[in-house]
Amino acid sequence: QFTAVEEGDEEIRVFQKLFFLIRDWSSPDEYDYGLEGGMQFLKSFLSIKSFHTGELKKVREHIQKTFETVEGFLMPHPGKVVTRNATFDGRYKLIDEDFVDLLQELIPHILAPKNLIVKTVNGVSVKAFEMSHYIQQYIDLFKSENLPEAKTIYETTMDNQVQLLIGKSIEIY
Repeated sequence: QFTAVEEGDEEIRVFQKLFFLIRDWSSPDEYDYGLEGGMQFLKSFLSIKSFHTGELKKVREHIQKTFETVEGFLMPHPGKVVTRNATFDGRYKLIDEDFVDLLQELIPHILAPKNLIVKTVNGVSVKAFEMSHYIQQYIDLFKSENLPEAKTIYETTMDNQVQLLIGKSIEIY
């Protein structure tokens, strides 16, 4: 089961943060663009409701138990020039103004010193090359047309952690 690990009386979350970046948000009248609207949307979306089936409830519970923090950020569409023009070269002035304004909110939030912390998995510090190994494994998991089960994600995380710990042990030896 994909849950937090208990250590003594303290519960350790497997991961630190899950950040949902939702682009092309089409309902800013319901939830505003940006971090505040994204957080309100996630709070509503991740809350367990009476009509949710067992699997929908389980996924929401796992997210809450597995991550220390869950954040959301709502972005508008970047504009037709960006998405429909094969020759778009990244010029800033061709991107929709609302999108650019929100990038100026998003990037400082992501790069804020309080968010630039040593990454951990199951309470163990992870180096950059180790994190890239985790990311590659998750990319492979999500390549199929079907979403992986929470158990599969957990097993992949544990397999990665065991392999990295074996590597660290060999390095120390």
